[in-house]
Amino acid sequence: GDVVAQVKLADAYLSHNQSSDALNWYEAAAKQKSIEGEYQAGNLLLFGRFGIPKDQSVSAKPAEGLKWTYLAATNGHQGAWRNMAKALQNGTSCATNLVDAYSWLALLADAGDIVGRVEMNNLALKLSSEDILRGKSLAQEMKLGHWPQLQINKNPEAPLVLKGVLGPEGN
Repeated sequence: GDVVAQVKLADAYLSHNQSSDALNWYEAAAKQKSIEGEYQAGNLLLFGRFGIPKDQSVSAKPAEGLKWTYLAATNGHQGAWRNMAKALQNGTSCATNLVDAYSWLALLADAGDIVGRVEMNNLALKLSSEDILRGKSLAQEMKLGHWPQLQINKNPEAPLVLKGVLGPEGN
């Protein structure tokens, strides 16, 4: 039941590529409101991770990972801020939203994260001036604890279904 011990044990498992066992302990810590546990569980579930032996691998479950990541991010975890930006840029279990992604990176940059600043500046090249201003404004609101609502796709893993094919007439 000791959260610090659970995270340390999970870290040890992860350092030995026993990702599944690590996830179990990170989730146990996360369920007790450990920000590090939330972040690590979210990170493993967002992206998946190999394991040794193979049954120690963690398959990506992005929707579940995004929930843990959001909890860690709204509790100030900088790694979770970066992962929120990645998820929003790529549409990982959520709608692609470059303005929101920019705002998470702005938080990182304002916290002194050099890589976060570079990522924010690279993303700015894809945004209009208005979008950048909206992203900066949202980042200011986030600093005050006014977090954007998390919109998770309910079934992002659903396969695409081909309903028909149209071609040129006469073929």
